[in-house]
Amino acid sequence: MRVAPPGPLAFAVAGVALAAALLVGIVALAVAGATAVVAALVAAVLLSLAGGLIVQGWTRRPLRRLSGDIRRLGDGEQPGPARAGADQDLAALAGAVNDLATTLRGQIAVARGERERLDQALAAAADVVIAVDGAANVVYANEAAGTVLAGEARAALGRPLLRALRDHEVHALIEQALGPDASTAAALVRRDDRHYQAVARPLRGDGQWEAVLIMHDVSAAQQAEQTRREFVANVSHELRTPLATISAATETLERGVDATDSRRFHRMIHQETDKMAQLVEEMLDLARLESGLAQPQRLPMDVCVVARSALDRVRPQADRAGLTLALRTPPSITVEADADLVQRALGNLLHNALKFTPGPGSVTLEAREEGGAVWLLVRDTGIGISADDRERVFQRFYRADWARRRGEGTGLGLALVRHIAESHGGTVRVDSEPGKGSTFGFSLPRETP
Repeated sequence: MRVAPPGPLAFAVAGVALAAALLVGIVALAVAGATAVVAALVAAVLLSLAGGLIVQGWTRRPLRRLSGDIRRLGDGEQPGPARAGADQDLAALAGAVNDLATTLRGQIAVARGERERLDQALAAAADVVIAVDGAANVVYANEAAGTVLAGEARAALGRPLLRALRDHEVHALIEQALGPDASTAAALVRRDDRHYQAVARPLRGDGQWEAVLIMHDVSAAQQAEQTRREFVANVSHELRTPLATISAATETLERGVDATDSRRFHRMIHQETDKMAQLVEEMLDLARLESGLAQPQRLPMDVCVVARSALDRVRPQADRAGLTLALRTPPSITVEADADLVQRALGNLLHNALKFTPGPGSVTLEAREEGGAVWLLVRDTGIGISADDRERVFQRFYRADWARRRGEGTGLGLALVRHIAESHGGTVRVDSEPGKGSTFGFSLPRETP
């Protein structure tokens, strides 16, 4: 324990005591002799020292309280108001300490408020935000980080990033940000079925956060780019065959053929031209629906009237193929929908059914209410499709093996049906078995979504 040296007041008290001791010694010498003088002097010295220490302790008590208050302020605590007693100098010092404490409390409150708002902003962010210390241990992780960390974000705090993230490529970015030549590092990384643009940036200044890792989910952009590449490839493939056929037929006609072959080649050119025109038209319709530029014009519509009209349009084609058409609907069902788009979707389903149903066979169009929606179903007795094809038949440019072999369709008709249904808030479905026919349909909600 360190004992403070005697102060000026203590020396003054000791001096008065020594003076009193000398006076007592002189009196004792005159009255009682040398022995009594020595005893009196020793007693006076001891009393003077004790009195000096007591007075010093009493005078320094306010200073000790002020020192304790200042230390607590430095430790982040909030002590009560400092008191210094009657001494004016100590009172001024105590007032300064109180002003400092008030200022620090205000600054601490502001800093805490800013930290809470920062935490809320980072927690609400869709991007992954992870901060690490100099040893690459996780010191902060927002809620979105739970999608890439092994477990919850809070469970990763204090753990090495490599163990929590389990991704060596991302950890290499952090090591570059923490290295001797600390610099920002970025890379496109993949986690399961998601793609992220990861950026590790060093942080300057003193603090626990030495580097921060931000991972932005770019899966949608990657998927859009992949879709664009597939779209271009599929369109090129779909156009290549009819263009080659038209080119070959044209060259043959230029060399000269008889009347019968000429009619056959001209008919071939018309068929391939119609196929390309249909492909372009369906691509434009699909692009407008996917982009949201073609919003359905929802008006009260009698489903049975639209279904009857769609069936009448394909009746000549059915008669030529020797197929029977049937319509099963209640007297009237009214929904709010775009009649032109609904008829377009029904036309695609009916044309597919007629193309892949050998005669004699039948195609039935049914409208019925089910689960708060109206379902429009097209049943046929055709060749059917396999389970693998059922999973993908509504995708763009997908054609089942039997369609490829026969060169039928563009692969966009069913995708267009799906987008028309989804634009109305409905869905699509298919039930089929090879050799036992198929049922394709889509739904229209009774209430506008």
